[in-house]
Amino acid sequence: MEIVFNSGELEVLASRFKILAEPTRLLILAALCNQERSVQEICDGVTAHRR
Repeated sequence: MEIVFNSGELEVLASRFKILAEPTRLLILAALCNQERSVQEICDGVTAHRR
């Protein structure tokens, strides 16, 4: 199956991946993928990782 994108679709796709380019966002996403967490738990984890 061949996947074909028009220029508008490519722009949307690129902007979505750009969001994931921020390391802090990836830390938050990783925390949420493992299990349900409170905002405080996520903040604590991100803060601990940045030290």
